[in-house]
Amino acid sequence: MKTNNREFIRLKYIALIILFLFIIIYLVGFSRDIMFVLGIILMGSLYISFQNVVKELYCEMREVIAYAANDQQTIIKDGDLGLLYNEMMRLKKRTVAYEKVIQQEKDKLRQMIEDICHQLKTPLTSISIYNDLLLDERYKTIILKKLISRLKK
Repeated sequence: MKTNNREFIRLKYIALIILFLFIIIYLVGFSRDIMFVLGIILMGSLYISFQNVVKELYCEMREVIAYAANDQQTIIKDGDLGLLYNEMMRLKKRTVAYEKVIQQEKDKLRQMIEDICHQLKTPLTSISIYNDLLLDERYKTIILKKLISRLKK
């Protein structure tokens, strides 16, 4: 993976320096005990360098996420993190646009369902009222007479 991020470049140079120091120690021909101690020291320094670079990258990633969350238009820096920031901003804008479209579709669907319910409730209410009146003995004869008179016309 080719990268142009300064942390990875610095880490590569540190690893190369430590590798050259290992070679020099080997060529000088120190005793095994001295070579072991120097090797431990060099490996420890390489480990600490890796830890520092990872810690810096972690902090910068948190900054990228914070900038993206606040929707600020500043570029963090050039390199991989800058590219990541730009991609995150594009993704965030697309997500917001999709959310708006989905919300509009939900609103349209809700309105359509409300209209359908209203259109169904009106005749059902009339039928329910007539049904209640027909079940009531007092109004049954009056309603039947009206219906018969309408049918005769």
